Amino acid sequence: MMGRLSERLAIVTGGAGSIGSAVATAFAADGARVAIADIQDADGTDLAAGLGGRSRFQHAPIPA
Repeated sequence: MMGRLSERLAIVTGGAGSIGSAVATAFAADGARVAIADIQDADGTDLAAGLGGRSRFQHAPIPA
């Protein structure tokens, strides 16, 4: 998919939550490759699968 962000990589921490998933979805819709980082494995994996081959999930316990 070509878009404004087709040559970019977006890294979304907290990407499996409601706001993070909306951000990841928006980046993907605009053509970016998306790396989703979160501690919610099932939700993150499902989101990445739903966004297609240009998205990946990585378990990432990032402390506040």
